[in-house]
Amino acid sequence: MRINNPLDEVFKNSNSVRILRQLVLYPSKVTTGRGLAGELGMNHATCIRTLDSLVDIGAVSRKTVGRSSVYEIPKDSVLCRDLLMPLFEKEANLLSELVGKAKATQSEAHKFKAKALQYRKAMELSHDARLWDAAVSNAVHAVILMANAVSIRHSGEYFIGQDHNQAPGYLEEAVNSEEAAKAARQMQAIIRLKGLVEYEARSCTAKESGDVVKRVERLFSWAEKQIPGPRSSA
Repeated sequence: MRINNPLDEVFKNSNSVRILRQLVLYPSKVTTGRGLAGELGMNHATCIRTLDSLVDIGAVSRKTVGRSSVYEIPKDSVLCRDLLMPLFEKEANLLSELVGKAKATQSEAHKFKAKALQYRKAMELSHDARLWDAAVSNAVHAVILMANAVSIRHSGEYFIGQDHNQAPGYLEEAVNSEEAAKAARQMQAIIRLKGLVEYEARSCTAKESGDVVKRVERLFSWAEKQIPGPRSSA
């Protein structure tokens, strides 16, 4: 790893910053170059070149899983722990204070909830029909909409940012409870599969779809208690 002025390499272009921000704030067990490029809306070749340069300076580690290269932030990285993590976390908090949310009424919270229940039903139907990608895609929509409803119920505002990976953090901030933190973790695990469904050739598996369905049910079990009103029909 480059010791002298490593931030020169990290911040020499915006692509390096965007990739590191994604890997630092939204770590995943399996992050491929193609999936990362899709999440960031970046050209695949550009993403790979940038990842290679970050691997060269020790900011990112690379390992082979099957036929794919998987990237992550090294767990023992001083650069990440002492510099990048605090920096990107501060940036994320600053952005949430300035932009990325809108005010809404309590009646709108119920409308978001109703839409969320529709997507949950679509998720269940897709899963039962063995349409794993459709089930996961509907699950993503369901949890984002339900998080909006709960956030409005507690704070009168909801998340409207373009980066859905920030939505769980906003839910946790809006409700500020241990239960909300658990729900945010369930939500984050579901949203991580968004890149796979939308940007990668590989399809979701039955196991991944089943896991997502269980996570949605756990999140909804908590969320529906936050918003009084009729439940969806079975």
